Amino acid sequence: MELKGKTVFIDSSVFISQNFLNGTVIKTFLNPDYKGYFDIVLPKLTVNEIKANFKRRAERAIEKHGQLINNKSLDEHGKKINIDVLKNSEVARDLIKRMPKLAVLVEEFSENLDKTLANANVTILDYPTIDTSNIFDDYFNARPPFGTADKKSEFPDAFAISQIEQYGKDTGKSILIFSDDKDFHSRLSESVTIVKDYKAFIEELLGFSRLTKLEEIIEKKGMDLDKYVTAWLEDELNDESIYTDIVNYMEIYDITINSTEIIDRKFNTVGGDKETFKVEAILEITIDVSVQVDDEDTGIFDSEDKVMLFREQTDVAVEQTVEIPVLLSFNIIDAEDFDDDFEIIEYNNGKSLQLEGPDYFS
Repeated sequence: MELKGKTVFIDSSVFISQNFLNGTVIKTFLNPDYKGYFDIVLPKLTVNEIKANFKRRAERAIEKHGQLINNKSLDEHGKKINIDVLKNSEVARDLIKRMPKLAVLVEEFSENLDKTLANANVTILDYPTIDTSNIFDDYFNARPPFGTADKKSEFPDAFAISQIEQYGKDTGKSILIFSDDKDFHSRLSESVTIVKDYKAFIEELLGFSRLTKLEEIIEKKGMDLDKYVTAWLEDELNDESIYTDIVNYMEIYDITINSTEIIDRKFNTVGGDKETFKVEAILEITIDVSVQVDDEDTGIFDSEDKVMLFREQTDVAVEQTVEIPVLLSFNIIDAEDFDDDFEIIEYNNGKSLQLEGPDYFS
């Protein structure tokens, strides 16, 4: 199945899974470069559902952020996280600020979404006048998109897909529905086709001749990527905070990185435009680290001060396999006009390294 000349409906679940307008997949599908290559149609109901989902998630994020900066947030052990300590750093101090009011964020997102859809020449279908009997039949009979549970929250999706199906019948077009909602994928209709693997269309948009050049550059520059990722990883491994749970909150005296070994690499094209590619590289790496702490089985207990004295030290072995995703950007206009290198946009989805802690319940 190819995308050229097709009409596409992008379900709200895709926007949510792609972090709304921030995901590389959404950015690619809504890139104005591809206007005319395929058409996008969205019911106004879906557009407003996207905005409503953004508002709900932004509200929760602001609440959590407020708890953190007001020292009301707790870690996984129920201990208060005191973020005020970061105010001793000028760089960190600038980052510890209150978020704008929810209404400001919602208005900005709404305007940005409307502008993005307009620039991509998306057809917006106004609220329809439709026969609701089929929708309520689907609900009471637990048919998609309602599934087997009492999913009243799926009514917006039900109305949207009904409108899309009718649009397909009225225009004679077969609509491709991109969705991450598993309840959608068992729905059958003559005028729509549910597509779960919608990311496969990205390669078609970006062009196969350019992809060939991309593969050549990745093959040529793979060793450079290994070097950069290893350096990032070793910097993370020298951070005492990632071992806190592993050493049961004991004081750390020394960290020795014995080895890091890349055992596998995967590359997935996740977005781009007519000049660039966005590629996610996933590197699987084994680590062997020794963390020096006090030996809990040694020492002399001071009964008067109620403290343990003169403990010997021991090494805790940390041997794990970690997966590090790296988002890369390649500038390739065509097979003759390209940059023979890549740019690293972010490591590990912008997060610090997380190691597996001990299983206290095994």
